[in-house]
Amino acid sequence: MGLKKAFITAQYSDPNGELGNRWKDGKTEIVLKPNDPPSGGSWDTTRGSDIDSGGGSNHATYAWDIVNHVINMKIGGYEGDTTNKTVTSLSRFNDYKLGAKGEGLFVFRGKDVPIVWELTSMEF
Repeated sequence: MGLKKAFITAQYSDPNGELGNRWKDGKTEIVLKPNDPPSGGSWDTTRGSDIDSGGGSNHATYAWDIVNHVINMKIGGYEGDTTNKTVTSLSRFNDYKLGAKGEGLFVFRGKDVPIVWELTSMEF
């Protein structure tokens, strides 16, 4: 496949709502780094603590459920924590294709906050 990174802009509709000013201007940029084959890999954000309050992690992974068209982004492994919690999900993810769009959820303080996303660029 040759894809090294996929950049996804995610945003929520109410900057005064559940997240307050957690994401600058109500959006963040997610960076997926797919394995080969691309059914999973690692992820980060361009601003380190937008999704993962630990500011990035070697344990930030994702799995692409190709059948249900969902990417589940997970974190785990902090200070002996072996859980692998889904912190964000991207629905309607059919392929790594520029302009692909969908909805999703960002889990913030135990609540599911609706987001929208778009794949804006790729690095090969």
